[in-house]
Amino acid sequence: MGVRALLNRTFDLAGADAGADFDTKLRQLRGAGTVGEAELETLRVMTDAGSAAGHRGWRPDPDQLDTILDAAEALLHCVAVQPARTARLRGAVPPRPTRQRR
Repeated sequence: MGVRALLNRTFDLAGADAGADFDTKLRQLRGAGTVGEAELETLRVMTDAGSAAGHRGWRPDPDQLDTILDAAEALLHCVAVQPARTARLRGAVPPRPTRQRR
């Protein structure tokens, strides 16, 4: 359930409509290019896992929980950490020198 709440907030930070359901948010993020097709499938499985834990009493085993946490961490990193790091790197990389035309 906690990971599901984390995903929901991360989807919002990534630009999805805060009032939308999970499936709509996922489609919005895919349409915006925030997540690719492979990530979309992972996120669908994760939201299903959160629903199963919250509504059907499912308890993931330690390996399953590691998988869920790894995927949540990757999404959070992609949305909340990497953009700022990439922008700083972009500012630090010297531009290509202009070429002399003959």
